[in-house]
Amino acid sequence: MTQLTVSLKELPLRKFLQVAPDTLLSEAARQMDNDGLDTALVMQGQNLLGILGSRDRLRAFHQQTPPNTPVRELMNSAHCSLKQNTFITDACSHLLQHAASELVITNELGMPLGLIGESELLQYITPFLTNDTQANKDWVLQHASKRMEADKQLHTLKRQTDLLSRFAAALINLPADDIDPVVNHALMEMGELVQVDRAYIFHYDFDTDTACNTHEWCASGISPQIHNLQVLPIQELSDWVCKHKRSENVVVDDFNLLPPGMMREVMEQQDIKSMVCLPILGNEGCIGFLGFDSVRSKRQYAPEDLEVLELFARTLANYRERLIAEQKLANNEANFHAFFDQTQDLLFVLSQQGDIVQCNTQATQRLGFSMEELYGKPVLQLHPDENHTEAAQIVADMAKGKTDCHAIPMQTRFGQQVPMETRVVAGQWNGIPALFMVCRDLSDITSSEEKFSKAFHLSPMPMAISDVQNGTFLEVNEAFFHVTGYDTHEVVGKNVAAMNLFGDLKLWGHIIEQLQQQGQVNNIEFPLRTKQGDIVYGLLSAALLELQGRQVMISQLLDITARKTAEEALVNERLLLRTLINSQLNLVWLKDPEGAYLACNSRFESLYGHTESEILGRTDIEFVNQEWAEFFRKNDHLAIKAGKPRINEETLTFASNGYQGLFETTKTPIFNGQQKLLGVLGVAREITHARHAEQERRRMERELHQSRKMEALGQLTGGVAHEFNNMLAIILGYKDLLQAKLDPSTDSSINIWLDHIDVAGVRAKELVRQLLSFSRPNEKQPKRINLEIGVRKAIALSQSSLPSSIEIDYRPDPELPDVQLDIGELQQMLTNVLVNARDAMDGKGRIEVTLQHTRHTEQECQLCHTLIEGYWVELCIADDGPGIFPEQLSRIFEPFYTTKAVGKGTGLGLSLVHSIMEHNGGHILLDSRPGEGTRFCLLFRPLDDEALKSIPMHTPVETPSLKAGRVLVVDDEPALTEFLKETLELQGLQVIALNDSREALDLLLEPEQQFDLLITDQTMPGMLGTELATQAKNHLGDLKVILCTGHSEQINADNAAEFGIDSFLKKPIGIQDIVIAIDNLSK
Repeated sequence: MTQLTVSLKELPLRKFLQVAPDTLLSEAARQMDNDGLDTALVMQGQNLLGILGSRDRLRAFHQQTPPNTPVRELMNSAHCSLKQNTFITDACSHLLQHAASELVITNELGMPLGLIGESELLQYITPFLTNDTQANKDWVLQHASKRMEADKQLHTLKRQTDLLSRFAAALINLPADDIDPVVNHALMEMGELVQVDRAYIFHYDFDTDTACNTHEWCASGISPQIHNLQVLPIQELSDWVCKHKRSENVVVDDFNLLPPGMMREVMEQQDIKSMVCLPILGNEGCIGFLGFDSVRSKRQYAPEDLEVLELFARTLANYRERLIAEQKLANNEANFHAFFDQTQDLLFVLSQQGDIVQCNTQATQRLGFSMEELYGKPVLQLHPDENHTEAAQIVADMAKGKTDCHAIPMQTRFGQQVPMETRVVAGQWNGIPALFMVCRDLSDITSSEEKFSKAFHLSPMPMAISDVQNGTFLEVNEAFFHVTGYDTHEVVGKNVAAMNLFGDLKLWGHIIEQLQQQGQVNNIEFPLRTKQGDIVYGLLSAALLELQGRQVMISQLLDITARKTAEEALVNERLLLRTLINSQLNLVWLKDPEGAYLACNSRFESLYGHTESEILGRTDIEFVNQEWAEFFRKNDHLAIKAGKPRINEETLTFASNGYQGLFETTKTPIFNGQQKLLGVLGVAREITHARHAEQERRRMERELHQSRKMEALGQLTGGVAHEFNNMLAIILGYKDLLQAKLDPSTDSSINIWLDHIDVAGVRAKELVRQLLSFSRPNEKQPKRINLEIGVRKAIALSQSSLPSSIEIDYRPDPELPDVQLDIGELQQMLTNVLVNARDAMDGKGRIEVTLQHTRHTEQECQLCHTLIEGYWVELCIADDGPGIFPEQLSRIFEPFYTTKAVGKGTGLGLSLVHSIMEHNGGHILLDSRPGEGTRFCLLFRPLDDEALKSIPMHTPVETPSLKAGRVLVVDDEPALTEFLKETLELQGLQVIALNDSREALDLLLEPEQQFDLLITDQTMPGMLGTELATQAKNHLGDLKVILCTGHSEQINADNAAEFGIDSFLKKPIGIQDIVIAIDNLSK
């Protein structure tokens, strides 16, 4: 509220009283009381006489006000002043010009004298306004309503304050059992004053973490909630509790503005639209809260409202603290009486004269008197007569503090003396000076001392009693001597620290400090030095006792030297074992019977990507997916069930770097001596590389086996081919001779028969050629070709071998690199594979031919069994036939192996494919399953963009024309030499035919024998054809040599010149072949 201060001259009180009639003052004071005002304007007519304050009102009505009332108590703080009529205009002008709502009037010293508000100005001062201020009259009228509202609020505040005063006064002397109704009534009045629908109190119990609604008032028509709000978990009110602990109010003006959460749910359940909760703060913090709910409409709380409610909450806190204090007092009193009556000592409360005022039940029971008999009786009468004087003096000395305690015997009702240790202190009992006497029965102490002495000396642990004040040994037992080597006379009376018994003086000082603070220490590991200087380790326990009036320490030492040595050895063993385990390249781990990890090595840490401390106590499901966790646990159970080590293979992926490997895992159940399962030990050895090496070894064995098999087949076919070509040469040669000598008039059927012989011979010759493909590469020259064009032409040429019932679906990749291959070999391979597919499908079905440039990774070739890597041009022929059985797959490329009916296949078609692909550096992939068809994939190495270099061919050396026609024919086959002799003689040459190569050499070396041409076989007994040619040419440099062979591993058309051979022919040869060869040598 804005205020304006105007300094005016204070006039004497007596002049004010002379001017202001008593009746006017009386009326002004009454108005102040009714309206709750601290000041009032005093007017006479329209003249302002002055301002009346609280003190002035008291002075005016001092005689009329009863003593000991609040009004009389205000006399120490009030003022009175008289003002002239002229200064009020001044005051109003300042008030209006500064837009103030109140005017405070002070004296020259600045002390406040009174206050003028808007309502007073409106009612009394309007006539005094000047022309300059008349324009502001509307402002005064407008703000008058605000003053009236303020007066209303002030009146409400006065009622609230009055309620708090009455409530506080009522709680002062009210019994605890009568407080709850007063609290409920106060809640009702306060709820009505602040115009809410529900007022309540909650109590926090932080021992049980609950909150309880203890009091509640509800307006008419509002449903009570107290029965639903008992023993609530504090966590449900966590937001409120946190604020209350910080002494903050919880104010919610509009429920709809609350975010979702527990507080919103609570308010929604109770239909609360607005609320305020104020903490009830006790001496030790928040003990509950005071709450007000608005259910019918929203309610906003002004700061002054909250101040009053906070004052109400503080009053409730005082009431609650009083209840707690009274409860504690009652509990303490009950505890005191329980202690007083249940303690084993005899307790007496004496008057200063020594008469018994109170005693406990132990005193009556031990001495045999009743309570009534002891009350009022002099305590000295409880002592033997001969000890009265001594006892009186001792009690007096103890009461004055001269003596702490003393042994004074007492006497029972039956005359029996009981040894007692007595203590007496002065104090008050119920506000009256008194003496308190505590007597301890010493009857059992002697017996106890004897038992203690026996236990002390017979204890197997070293024990000692020492004086705390001077630190000297008072007594030690025999075990002390056995452990330290010190005898009793060497220890008793000696200073504990000076004997150099302690291996760690700093630790000993810490023990003494802890002992003085706590009264005892237990099981502190402590090094003790023996008489010989050795260190003995033990667990030291000690306690402070009072013995014969002085404080002593009794201590014992449990020798743990052997245990500590064993522990150190165990630690070293564990360290060695840990080092050994961590140095292993294998994964090592240990699980308990439930599958939780107990230990693991550093390699295992990298598997799960966590340290050992993070792995221990956890199970596999926390590191891997459920499938793998169940797999690991299953193998654990199998090992446990077997009761012995069990091996299995596992593929593990390392979380640390993503590496995946194959491991051979051995899981061993661990049992203790009682055959109780302790856990499962796991060791995983990586076998990834070993497995790959084993697979590679097997693959290489297959490759070697295939190579040797093909080598053997090559040797076999080479030998067969040689002999077979010799026979074919004879058959076809004599057929040519016979056909050449036939007269034209001869029966035409004979020529037809001879042609059939020729056809069969040619077929046999082709068969031999196919056989020879296994012993050495054919002599065709590979060229750079576009495989797509070559395959298209080969398919077109093969169509004649396929019926129309077979559909060929050709799907080439338009962009393919060239390959190196003989176009004729491509035709042979594709024809053989297509014919095989035709026969497998019984002449009907679908064949798919695809051609693409693709990449292969770690696929095994069906031929050489090597692993295929990189990019290849792939020609695939797939049929939908019956497929090939697994046991047949390994043999289908063997020569003469066929599954076709007799007479329908030679078994050489796929063998030829095998040979061509091998000689051209290609590979074959085969995929076939019974009932699913067969897929052949021929892989050719792609060429780069450079042109393919042609392979150089041997060019025969030109020789001069023959001047003579003398020829030597050498062959170990007589029929063949006879054929060649007949053939050459028909050509006009002179021919000598021999069947022995050595005989031929001898003939060539004879001086008188002159030959122009030597025609020889290669493979002959005694001497090879190449050897014969070499030796012959060494002597006859001009001799021409033609070599004819059925098969040879050493010589071929390319290298024949290296052996001195001028012309190379492969059997079988016809007349035309030999004539052309001789003619070429003659040019």
